[in-house]
Amino acid sequence: MNYEEFKENLANDVKEQMEARSGSEVTVETRTVEKMNETYDALTVKPEDSIIGVHLNITKLYEEYENGKGRNI
Repeated sequence: MNYEEFKENLANDVKEQMEARSGSEVTVETRTVEKMNETYDALTVKPEDSIIGVHLNITKLYEEYENGKGRNI
């Protein structure tokens, strides 16, 4: 699976799982995060009616996926 497919699948899977577990709608967006010494693609997940969310580092998750981690979860 290439990086773009991974990002899309991750976003869909996270949204599906979060909505199933919480019973409410969540917003899932991809964005580029720029920090002082690092830039990475992130998946931002937040409840539909909230301004506060959490970032998942897609770049790091894809590196781990490529190295065989998480394939059997």
